[in-house]
Amino acid sequence: PSIKRPRWLFVDEFQDTDFEQMELLTTIRTNFGARLFVVGDIKQAIYRFRGAGTGGSAFVELELRLSAEEKKSGLKYDLKKYNLVRNFRSGKPLLDSLHPYFKEWAKSKPSLLEYSDSDRLTADVAKSHLGAKIRIENSSQAKYVASTVNQIKNWQKGDGKTKSIAILCRQNWTAKKIQKAVRDQGISCDLVVGGDFF
Repeated sequence: PSIKRPRWLFVDEFQDTDFEQMELLTTIRTNFGARLFVVGDIKQAIYRFRGAGTGGSAFVELELRLSAEEKKSGLKYDLKKYNLVRNFRSGKPLLDSLHPYFKEWAKSKPSLLEYSDSDRLTADVAKSHLGAKIRIENSSQAKYVASTVNQIKNWQKGDGKTKSIAILCRQNWTAKKIQKAVRDQGISCDLVVGGDFF
């Protein structure tokens, strides 16, 4: 049976597209004349450690590649961008507290994020009351561990008594320190470290 050429390529979570995946997408687009539709959020990019969005963002990289391909082969691209700023998962307190951090990260050198006031997320009306403000603070290792243990103890006084939580740490040694401090308070704590994502 004959195989139909793809007319469309749809890619979700595009912010995590790495160089090899980008090459595959642009090659299929060029060779088959397929139209490309990508959706993603640069603020959710979590795979830079494996080459996704290297040098800024996958969106910037795609635009550069499409422009280069147009010059090389004449295959035109008609890039349309749509900013989706309505958030259906988080409440207004959380979104409002994140906005200043996003703006600062956009101003940093090198820029960690493409972001301006027009990118500000708004909460879905039904969920506008949900969530709490985020707090980001610099602290020493000892202060961080002590603060984490206190948060767990306070959380367990309320609704958290019968529930489990996960604490994500950037490095294994941090997780081990927190586990020890939590156990020293008589709180059960399991630890999962090592392995990889794939």
